[in-house]
Amino acid sequence: MKNILLTLALILILPNLSLAQSFTLGDKLWLSAYFDLQKQKMKLEERIKEIDLKIAQNEQGIRQINELLAKIQRTMIIGTEKQKEDAQKAKPVAEKALMQAKETQKMLKDQKMECEMQMVKIQENERKLKEKLEEGRPSLDENFINLLVDVRERARKTKQYELADYIRDELKKLDIVLEDTPAGTKWKLQR
Repeated sequence: MKNILLTLALILILPNLSLAQSFTLGDKLWLSAYFDLQKQKMKLEERIKEIDLKIAQNEQGIRQINELLAKIQRTMIIGTEKQKEDAQKAKPVAEKALMQAKETQKMLKDQKMECEMQMVKIQENERKLKEKLEEGRPSLDENFINLLVDVRERARKTKQYELADYIRDELKKLDIVLEDTPAGTKWKLQR
């Protein structure tokens, strides 16, 4: 969602500014690729969080089934004949539920591992993309960085703090550090 907001802000602002003409096709392609990677990364992070939640819930279910099986076992040893008979009937049902829960847990962990492998690939692509930026092919010029800083300042003034924080964080990933001063926001490259 944040990427979409930033992209929309840029699309709305860039056509109206003369400095938009100074961006090379390489700059635009680099930005497009970078924002696509960030979008993929955010979706994957959300998916991993969802899987982690399901794993935790399933683990709780496994613990509860194990506790039930322990009670069934105790009942089979020290219960009345009727209780032992009921426990004997309940045991296969509980064992089947435990087996299904363990299969589900394995499936969830496999899904998480697959997502983590995808995240590694995305991070590798992001690293390669940043290397290309550092090599100067393509390069972001000062005008574009100033534009992003200006968009961020406008977002802050209109109390769109989520967008402003997002722009700051994304620039930081590109080793561009922002410093808010009474005279305005200043930026510098951090190497």
